[in-house]
Amino acid sequence: MELQSVRYASMVSMMTFEQAVEAYGSYLGSRKSDKDPTESLLEFLDWEEALEDQFAQSVKIVLASADFSLEITSSVLWLNEQGLDINCFRLQPYLDGNRVLLDIQQVIPLPEAEEYQVRTKQKAQREKEGKSNNSLRHQKRLQFWTGLVESRSDSGHLHSSVKPGPYNWIGTGSGIGGLGLNYSVRQHDSTVELYIDRGKDAGHENQQIFRMLLDHRGEIEKELSEVLEWQELKGKRACRLRLRLTLGGWRDDPEVWPGIFDEMINKMARFESVLRPYLDRVRTMPFQSA
Repeated sequence: MELQSVRYASMVSMMTFEQAVEAYGSYLGSRKSDKDPTESLLEFLDWEEALEDQFAQSVKIVLASADFSLEITSSVLWLNEQGLDINCFRLQPYLDGNRVLLDIQQVIPLPEAEEYQVRTKQKAQREKEGKSNNSLRHQKRLQFWTGLVESRSDSGHLHSSVKPGPYNWIGTGSGIGGLGLNYSVRQHDSTVELYIDRGKDAGHENQQIFRMLLDHRGEIEKELSEVLEWQELKGKRACRLRLRLTLGGWRDDPEVWPGIFDEMINKMARFESVLRPYLDRVRTMPFQSA
C-alpha cells in the first residue's frame, strides 16, 4: 500500500497544472459530475489563477486503512523524517441498524504531536532554504567582486590585484599597518571605508588614530564634499570611517554593474587621496598606553 501511494505521489509531483486539470476532468467525467475541473482545483489550492511554477512543489500522502503493520508505520515515520508529508488514518466501521458509522483516528502523526512536528519540519525547510539562499548570495557577490576587480584592468586601481571572494567585503592595505581600505556591498548599496585595526592588543591605538582623524573631520569632509559615517564601534577593538554609496548593490541587474563599479572605484580613489596626508601622520604618532 505504501509503495503504491509513493508511486502515485511521484506521478503527481511531475504533473503540470494543465495535466492535473486534464486528469481530474477525466475522473469527474467517469463519475458523471458536472464540476469544472479547473475551477475545482483552483478552489482546492486557494488560488485566484493557475500558478504553474508553484504547482506540485510538495505532495502530501494520506494513507487510510483498518490497521497498519509495524513495517508500514516505521517506513512512514522514516519517510517523514526525510522530508515527505505522510499521514495515516485508521478507519473502523460500525453497523448501527441500517447505518454504517465510520470511526476515523489519526495514527501518524499523533494529533498531540502534529503541531510540533509541522513546526519542526517548517524550521528545517527554512534552514535548508536559508543555506540555499546563502549559496546563491555568495555566488552573486563573487561575480560582483570579480567584475569590480577586473574593471579598468587596463589602467589599474587600488584593488585591481585583490582576489575576489564570496563575502560582503574586499580590502587592500593602505601602506600603514592595520589600516585597510575596504569595499563592502549589500543588496542595493555599497560603501568605501577605512578600517582601523592594529591588532588584538592595539585597541587603544585604534582609538587614538580614529580620534586624530575625527579632529580633522571638518577638513576631510569639506575636501571630499561628502559626509562620512564615523564609527568608533564601541565594544569592538576596531574603528571605521565609511562613505556610503547608493547607486546600487549586488542584487541589481548585472547590466548596470559597470556603472556601480565606476562610482565605487572613483570614490575610493578620492577617499584614499584625501585621507593620505592624515594616514601618513600615523607613522610618527606617539601612541600612549591605555
